[in-house]
Amino acid sequence: MQPSPNKFVTVLFGPLGDALMALAFFDDLHRLAPDSTLLILTRHGAKNIRQLAREYSQIEVREIPRGIAALPFFWRVVMQRSTTLLTLGLVSVGYSLPLRLFFLGMRLTGHRTIGFHDSFLHVHLNFDIKYLMIENLRRLLPYILGKAGEGMQPPPRLNLPQEKPTNTPEPKKYILAHLFGASIPHALPPERWHELFLQLSTAHPEFIIILTGVPAQRKIAEEIIAGLPNAQVRTDLSMPQLTWLVANAALYIGIDTGVTHIAGLLQQKSVVVRHCSDPTWTPSYNPNARVLYNPEHCTPNDPAACVMVEIGGRHYRRCALDIPDEELLKAVEQALK
Repeated sequence: MQPSPNKFVTVLFGPLGDALMALAFFDDLHRLAPDSTLLILTRHGAKNIRQLAREYSQIEVREIPRGIAALPFFWRVVMQRSTTLLTLGLVSVGYSLPLRLFFLGMRLTGHRTIGFHDSFLHVHLNFDIKYLMIENLRRLLPYILGKAGEGMQPPPRLNLPQEKPTNTPEPKKYILAHLFGASIPHALPPERWHELFLQLSTAHPEFIIILTGVPAQRKIAEEIIAGLPNAQVRTDLSMPQLTWLVANAALYIGIDTGVTHIAGLLQQKSVVVRHCSDPTWTPSYNPNARVLYNPEHCTPNDPAACVMVEIGGRHYRRCALDIPDEELLKAVEQALK
């Protein structure tokens, strides 16, 4: 049976930023081939991915079961009507054996297989860290859609659902900051963030400062805004509510985290503290983002050379830690103007 040309399946590995870029890549596919559909298989974050993809009826998200139940789950996918498997994740150490067997099974049963790294695929490219994540994904388009997939250059986009949370300031009356990632070192120590927001609230008392995160991050967020007037912490938000806050802020301040990609896809005015260890994630596709880092002790072209330091029991990357406070404040002032 010939593969259905515009029916796709992919496996996502958990990070919110990767999921957002995969969804933006599907938006590319859908613009070029409106009959495209996508089945997303994931073990982590299925609920969040469903919420983010809610505006696309052509996307289905299935959670991969654990243990032996995964075998019949993958078998059912393999035996579906022929599709194109896309491996979109950046996996520098290679895929696990069960996933490679799944890829091989897809290939042997008549599916097209296109993606990165694995020689089991019909088409396998190397993920190039000189390119942004979305640029790497777009390198696959000519192999998927032929000439129709050549030359996709505009900023990535994604139709994101938005819901206004309760007890929220009116649009453009607040500055939103998301300063914590799920599994990455912190960007700056809490006392430096505190000083930044203290100076910011003094210079701009007209803005409320809102810090967002998950409940486990509430304590450090409250430590950052302690004593600040007109500041609050929100750790009670769904993805559509968080997206509304990002979209309607006067300014977004963020780090290497999926929420920064939400701001990027919305082309929100942003100040982003980045690092050198993974240049592919940088939201420089957002024309309204000021992206800051200091490479003095790190090498942008060699992620392994990104120096780590420990302060107060927490780990930080030097390329973020070395950004002067004055540079941060200047970027914020320029963005607000």
